[in-house]
Amino acid sequence: MVRGERLAVFLLAVGIFAMGVLSLVYRDFAYTWQPVPAFPGRGTVAVVCGLFMMAVSVGLVFPQTLRIAARALFPFLIAWQCLKVPALVAAPKIVGVWLGFGETAVLLAGGWVVFARFSGVRSRGFFTHIAGERGVRAATILMGAALLPIGLS
Repeated sequence: MVRGERLAVFLLAVGIFAMGVLSLVYRDFAYTWQPVPAFPGRGTVAVVCGLFMMAVSVGLVFPQTLRIAARALFPFLIAWQCLKVPALVAAPKIVGVWLGFGETAVLLAGGWVVFARFSGVRSRGFFTHIAGERGVRAATILMGAALLPIGLS
């Protein structure tokens, strides 16, 4: 990993760690993940997600654990992105819904680049399309597309 990549991964890890701390301290999901509907055990799930984000962030910092952390973070971010889709379908004319979708997509793009570069799954079946240089290119396109609703809001 070159110096610029190390700094970028570190900054992503710091941001994800901070969101995890917020979830842990307030026993609620970080603002980026909102709105999350009320359900039994919501606070517990928020704390577990916070602990997960903190653990993954620490894993991203160390070369020995970077690969597994990248593999864990990417599906987590995909799941959160997918949870934003129902709001888009229900209220596509509300700008705030698009803002939340875009903000989460920016995080997903960052996690996708880390996954594409450092997960080590480049030559395995389906993963050839989302890892390596193809994955980085797709994440770059997602990042650009995600900035549109953020800017428009």
